Amino acid sequence: MRYSKKFNLKYTRYADDLAFSGESIPAKHIEYITKIINTCGFTVNEKKTFLQQEKHKRIITGISIAEDVIKVPREYKRKLKLEIHYIRKYGLLGHMRKHKIRNPDYLFSIIGKIHFWLSVEPDNLFARQALTDLTKKDEEKPSHLDCV
Repeated sequence: MRYSKKFNLKYTRYADDLAFSGESIPAKHIEYITKIINTCGFTVNEKKTFLQQEKHKRIITGISIAEDVIKVPREYKRKLKLEIHYIRKYGLLGHMRKHKIRNPDYLFSIIGKIHFWLSVEPDNLFARQALTDLTKKDEEKPSHLDCV
């Protein structure tokens, strides 16, 4: 926080994800911030560390921020819509068989992803309807999916 204030940066944290924003952020800041984090006994995930310089599109903690509007990234929605389409078309078990999905909590994971989507975009009608449809499927599904 002190480092951010010193260099006039905005510091945002969600769980273990850190984000810094400002008018100008030289790449050298990554090195300094990494050193501070390491000094505190934590390890930086290099795969998740980057300097985003494009002003119009930023994805932070899985949320797209563009011109002060937050949304779920288009790719996330596209993949989720496809899963929902298959469930509607083939039924839950038919879709799981067809795509060789063996996760007994698959439906719960899809419902969780829709909840995430709605937490970011609460007025999204597609997500709301999908949640309603899949919640009904949860009530209908057998207690064991061993037959999948």
